[in-house]
Amino acid sequence: MVEIILSYHPCLWITVLAFLILMVYGSMMLFFRNGWNRIPEHRAPAAEPSTKINVIIPVRNEATHLPRLIQSLDHQEYPKGLYEIIFVDDHSTDNTSALLQERYLKNPHHFTWIPLPNGISGKKAALKTALSQARGELMVQTDGDVLLGKYWLASIAAFYEKHHPLLIIMPVAFTGKSGIFGLFCKLEFAGLMAAAAGSAGAGRPVLCNGANLAYPGEVVAGHPNLFMHQKASGDDMFLLQEMKKRNRHRIRYLKSKHVLVTTPAPASLTELMQQRYRWVSKSSRYSDPGLIAAALLVLITALAPFVPGVCLIHKFNYLLILFTYLLIKSIFDLILLIPFLNYYNLNFKPFSLVLFQGIYPFYVLFSLAGGLSGKFRWKERKFFRGREE
Repeated sequence: MVEIILSYHPCLWITVLAFLILMVYGSMMLFFRNGWNRIPEHRAPAAEPSTKINVIIPVRNEATHLPRLIQSLDHQEYPKGLYEIIFVDDHSTDNTSALLQERYLKNPHHFTWIPLPNGISGKKAALKTALSQARGELMVQTDGDVLLGKYWLASIAAFYEKHHPLLIIMPVAFTGKSGIFGLFCKLEFAGLMAAAAGSAGAGRPVLCNGANLAYPGEVVAGHPNLFMHQKASGDDMFLLQEMKKRNRHRIRYLKSKHVLVTTPAPASLTELMQQRYRWVSKSSRYSDPGLIAAALLVLITALAPFVPGVCLIHKFNYLLILFTYLLIKSIFDLILLIPFLNYYNLNFKPFSLVLFQGIYPFYVLFSLAGGLSGKFRWKERKFFRGREE
């Protein structure tokens, strides 16, 4: 009997192992889906808000997007005396500084513009500078290329006043960029945001995005290294990691259509890959066991199709096994993705995800290789192992 078992080709055993890992991945997706279902929809009360908010926006070369962003900030349905906008310009080389200065001179009330001094650069330096100037109770962090709804701040403030969390995770969605490439970017990013929501709802947050994040000023005061300044990016994930150490149960996801912010999808494959290289490059600094376990499970599950793919050389029947694996993975992904897309009315054709499963392993492999090399470009700067060259 033992000889019969051992006589099977190693490809079979590795493939069986891949399917077992896929089942664990599916369990995680179901766990996140249950977490999403457990998050109650937040509806802002009619009561008058009282929270003083600082909106913190690090920017570099965002002249194209700033007029629309500033307009959406100026038209927030929130008392003008209760929020201040702090832009920190990270040595922009386009018209960003001129636009911010023009807005400041036109109406300086609740609007601050801080150019970073020479010798200091980077998003984390910009965040640190903004936080040193902020005097509000709640910090709301976003990016210079987003578009906000008019009830964004009102919804965040109402949620904060009701729950007083350490960290508020909120959704971000890609827009623009049509065609197959654009659809791939939107679906993949929506999957990440769905995982962020579901994991937070399940009490095990593993993701967040700095383009839409809020936290009390007191949780970062006196803790300059919360954002892990040694790395060029990852301010959001390192902050999440530190907040989990304090009290993961006080990290909440704000489930409201009013707080969804949108940002342009990467304009090209090169831009997308550079973004992914940047994300992967910071992973060596993660220390949270839950985050590391989830990331490894996603990575192994994504790369596992290479096993039946290579085994096709041995036996053509592995083609059916490969299709079966990709179909099952698609079902698990859609279990989490569809309710997220439906809730936010994101019409990204989720079933197209099935068609992308065949290229996804290659995408992950190249992202991993590029990220581990430590080299990437960001905001017209070159970085190597987290430091600007």
